[in-house]
Amino acid sequence: MGFILRFHPHRFADGSKLQILQNAAWCVDCDRILPSEESPSIESLESQLMTVNTT
Repeated sequence: MGFILRFHPHRFADGSKLQILQNAAWCVDCDRILPSEESPSIESLESQLMTVNTT
């Protein structure tokens, strides 16, 4: 079985979007593979938001 990484857009109240990478993760409690989000660093998030706000 293969996994597909994809970006999931988060929308903010002002209409801007931030792309967050989704991956697969094993859930020990439910014994299944579920989508998960990778948490970028604060610096990476700030950089992405600055790019979105200047375009």
